[in-house]
Amino acid sequence: MEKIFHYLAALFSRFLFLIHAVLMICWLVLVKDNNLYFIFVSLLVALVIETFITVGFRKGHEYAGFCPSMFLYLLAVIPCDWITKRAVINFFHIFQALGSVYKSQDDEAVLYTLEQALVLILVIGRWLLPKGSISRDQLSQLLLVYVGMAADIMEFTEIIKEDEIRKVNMLNNNHFVNAVILFWSMSLFQFTLTISGTERTAQLNEYIELVSLLVPMLMQDGPFLIIRLIAIAYYEVNHDTLYFLTVKNALVIMLQIYRIFVLY
Repeated sequence: MEKIFHYLAALFSRFLFLIHAVLMICWLVLVKDNNLYFIFVSLLVALVIETFITVGFRKGHEYAGFCPSMFLYLLAVIPCDWITKRAVINFFHIFQALGSVYKSQDDEAVLYTLEQALVLILVIGRWLLPKGSISRDQLSQLLLVYVGMAADIMEFTEIIKEDEIRKVNMLNNNHFVNAVILFWSMSLFQFTLTISGTERTAQLNEYIELVSLLVPMLMQDGPFLIIRLIAIAYYEVNHDTLYFLTVKNALVIMLQIYRIFVLY
């Protein structure tokens, strides 16, 4: 029965990855009106090959410490998201030049729905995929952490999406917009790592805990805090949710640093 579950979990998770990636690529083609972007489908070939290796040769057992299927999935969908998001922002500039207000057009609404689905699929994937030496107790704790991370990640791009937050001068700054998209993309790769195990020495345990503290601090909380502080201090964005998330990121970083000092 356990072997059957391994097979089904491996196939179902990768099926979700493939379906969502194809939807992202199709939406990119529709927004840009250019069939050339179907070339991104070629990136999914590597995911299909990885699926055959995992299911056929590894009998559905996943890799310990790293999830290649999720990594390949992100490599396929993140470039599509970048290009589509830049196109949406260009539409915003066009509306501003015409003197009208750009409010949640269909292309923007679909894009952010696909982004939210992306984060949810990553959480579901982490539930199905990571086995190896990880215990059920550790997996449940890890999933609780991932759910909290996912909520913050989904809120992060509100800075350049939500009409009540984003400002014209903010979107006119390509460096700021690119930084938001870059840090959002970088935070997603946390889900490809499984820094946990069941049997380990005390020294290895300290090393793993250190890595588990540094990864979210450097890939999510730190960059997110910087961007949100810039939005508040430089662009003078006044929004209660933004204030709350900024304080939350700062508190998490302080707790992570405190924990590191306790360990060493």
